[in-house]
Amino acid sequence: MSGWHEVKDHSETKTAALVVEAGRRAYHAFRFNGDAEGGLLPANRANIIMFPDWSGATTQSAHRLAQEYAQTCGAELLLTDVYGAGFAPVSYDQVDPIIQDTVVDPTGMRETLLGLIGGLAQHWSNPNLPTIAVGFCFGGTLAFEAARAGGRILAVLSAHGMPTTTRPLRRGDRSKCQAEFVMCQGAADPFIPNSELLSFEREMDAAGQTWTVVKFSGAKHSFTRADLGKGNYAMGYNQRADTETRLICRNLIERLSS
Repeated sequence: MSGWHEVKDHSETKTAALVVEAGRRAYHAFRFNGDAEGGLLPANRANIIMFPDWSGATTQSAHRLAQEYAQTCGAELLLTDVYGAGFAPVSYDQVDPIIQDTVVDPTGMRETLLGLIGGLAQHWSNPNLPTIAVGFCFGGTLAFEAARAGGRILAVLSAHGMPTTTRPLRRGDRSKCQAEFVMCQGAADPFIPNSELLSFEREMDAAGQTWTVVKFSGAKHSFTRADLGKGNYAMGYNQRADTETRLICRNLIERLSS
């Protein structure tokens, strides 16, 4: 496949690699488990599906986030992406068409996500636990679209992902979408202006969904990417926003699983 290369796991964390069958495609996924001794909550209080940013599920950055969320939240976590097993993007340009197609019309991507979530369901140690979707950047967009599609998701958290959609929820969709939506956003992010947050809030209110928007002062786009350092005017790591977003997820799971 032109412009793609074979996946290599660069993570330093200990995890189990899986191949997930969904329809006619196979996807890679990585399993992380909460540590009952080192975690902030008892292990396996919930199941977390994590969608990383555009760079996919094989990077050290994605594995760092997955390990920290599993341990902090006391959850079994499956990290995955939508690119298919055996390949990872070389550059943003390689995945930009996928991102743009999702933004213009998420219908096809929602079908893909429902199939992927169904495939992942075969791999949970306890499929009866609450399922939470978490995503970052493009992964945050995917997490929100998966919840809108009604994929057995009880709550969804997006960090610096586009919160709006061209196919918003309507009041009658409440029967299939039971998810609570949480948006964590950097106040200094030029890619997602306040107008997008307001549109998201209006969608949620019109559909009767429960939602929360949290903004972090000084945080830019990609504030969970520790490997970016200070970055540039638009993007950069923010330790406070990164940590607080993870704790918000922990508190969400603690409330939903109590």
